[in-house]
Amino acid sequence: MRLLQSNQAVCSLIDDLHESRVLTSRFLKGHNPNEGFSSIQSGPLISTKHLNEVTFDASSMTVRVGPGNDWQDVHKALEGTGVTVVGGRIGEVGVGGYVVGGGLSFLSTQYGWAANNIVAFEVVLANATIVTASNTSHADLYQALKGGGNNYGIVTAYHMVAHPMGQVSLVDQVHCNLS
Repeated sequence: MRLLQSNQAVCSLIDDLHESRVLTSRFLKGHNPNEGFSSIQSGPLISTKHLNEVTFDASSMTVRVGPGNDWQDVHKALEGTGVTVVGGRIGEVGVGGYVVGGGLSFLSTQYGWAANNIVAFEVVLANATIVTASNTSHADLYQALKGGGNNYGIVTAYHMVAHPMGQVSLVDQVHCNLS
């Protein structure tokens, strides 16, 4: 088992799998209920769990998010920055499958789905090359990844729009029947 901690490590693994002519599948931390959508029978499973970077860039108002994160990790990393991203409503949901599946959020009525808030995807293609898919580069791949699932390559980073976020207070109400 290899720990894949960079897009270069993913490329190296893809090259090795090509040499051995093995069918592969990727595992994106997500929540697709369809059997076989993130696995392959009798083949290796490529986990992106160690690609878990969360970096806020104030100059571009973007956040670079690795597919190995859960949304609770992303929100925790952004605490104190005054920004958030359109992300999962439940903390344990994984970033990878959520984003390439479209991504409905509490913020979707204001900013659209998570996939609408992607500035760029860093993707390792089946030929073990790394590309950045955006509006201006590999635009067809960029559009396909926005809700199209995980069949177009291995996404190693999502560059997401950062949205200003004010103070949030959570209030829990408990109703008891005392009679």
